[in-house]
Amino acid sequence: MNIFKLVVEAHDRCPKQMWNGPCGGSHDGICELGGRCAWAEIMNELRNAGMENEIISIFHEGQKLEDFTPPRVEPSFFSKDFVVTTELAPFGEKEKIAELMEKLQKRSHLIDAVNVTDNPMGKEHADNLMVACWLMEKHIIPILQVVCRNKSMEVITSKLLAARIAGINHVLLLTGDYSKGRKAHFFVDSTYLAWKLKKDENERFRTLSVGVALNPNAVPLENELLKFRKKMRYADFAQTQAVFSFTVLEELARKLDEEFRRKVIVGVLPLISAEMVEELKRVPGMRIDEELIKAVKKEGEAAGIERTREMIKLSRELDFRGVHLMCFNKYELLDEILSRSFLR
Repeated sequence: MNIFKLVVEAHDRCPKQMWNGPCGGSHDGICELGGRCAWAEIMNELRNAGMENEIISIFHEGQKLEDFTPPRVEPSFFSKDFVVTTELAPFGEKEKIAELMEKLQKRSHLIDAVNVTDNPMGKEHADNLMVACWLMEKHIIPILQVVCRNKSMEVITSKLLAARIAGINHVLLLTGDYSKGRKAHFFVDSTYLAWKLKKDENERFRTLSVGVALNPNAVPLENELLKFRKKMRYADFAQTQAVFSFTVLEELARKLDEEFRRKVIVGVLPLISAEMVEELKRVPGMRIDEELIKAVKKEGEAAGIERTREMIKLSRELDFRGVHLMCFNKYELLDEILSRSFLR
């Protein structure tokens, strides 16, 4: 079986032309853009031949990975045994963003870092590098998202060079959501970018702490974990897609050894309305338990907040490194969630 030929075939058949495995938009072998996921079929073929682990060594454009030991960087916000991060989506005018940052500053004692999003769902927001610099002025540690969608390597490198000049030390690399209703181009993906930063011959980015994403909701999870292990050959930490199910989180913990779990920040998202539930059900890569959906539709915000607290507690019990609270800029939720989670 020619694994290089299979990798090139998967890339050529993939609508997004991914090189390093299925993206977060595939579920149970089905592509979010319609039809079968080419990567899922190729990985199943490799698994049947007992060759699935070899995919970890195959890389961008079907090349074999160079054997080198990347420099490791412990994120500064990992100073606590269990960390809490949140995010800021910089939409709106300067006054709106300033208002959000003021709310975050009031809650800085509750959080260890803030993830500044990079045009999620393909929607245009203010440039997140500028906002990350503003957070630093308020003594809040920013994690700069870098999305690969529609960006050449030159564009990404320019942004990262500016980030280094500004003193930003943490990045979260994401391949990126598909732009709904528009053609999206993926010249590179997050796996390749993580390798590129650690391999940087000019040593401009080797002291960055590099984060990548993990989707515990993926079906089958085995394919996602193969891709995750490939990313973690170069990344320093990982952040998961939002997890709503105890079963999903427990399965992830069983399949990751302690070394990996201590690098993973679990994404948790408070469901505060029936409308939010319906919207998230349409997002590729999300899995929400039916009983939670019923509870939120019946009890509203209270049920969502209670589940979030329980997910935080379980994340700590399972020895993950921390949680990432996705509040959609509603930082008042942090007060209620964290004040009763016994984390602070």
